[in-house]
Amino acid sequence: LSPRCSGATATMEDAITAIVVDDSTAVRRILIKLLTEAGVTLQGEAGTAEAAVDLCKENTPDLIFLDVMMPGISGIDVIPALHELSPMAKIIMLTSVSERDTVLKAHEAGAHNYLLKPFDVNNLKRQIQKLCTQIEEGKP
Repeated sequence: LSPRCSGATATMEDAITAIVVDDSTAVRRILIKLLTEAGVTLQGEAGTAEAAVDLCKENTPDLIFLDVMMPGISGIDVIPALHELSPMAKIIMLTSVSERDTVLKAHEAGAHNYLLKPFDVNNLKRQIQKLCTQIEEGKP
């Protein structure tokens, strides 16, 4: 396990941090539970892209889990603003849309990864651990 993600040896200063942005409360709850279990410190949650921008003005998360389709501004459209506020954050897109075009747009906008809903919990746990390890090792 990644030490910064295990919660066992992490201090508040070196804990890996995240925000979760999805218009579905149920999806946010699942992600928050898995992130917390992995030892990731939650800096906030939001149901809109605009609220995500506000969270990034107040925090510097290591990870941003971001829904593609939300009311108002889409997740893809808000990526540049989030990167400007939190340039080191890894943005992981969440969606039930697996169209190649959408995946390409997300990556072109700066998304680090793309996870399909509904989630496979074991796969999601592996992805969180992999992201934590990448952050600890300073990998892009």
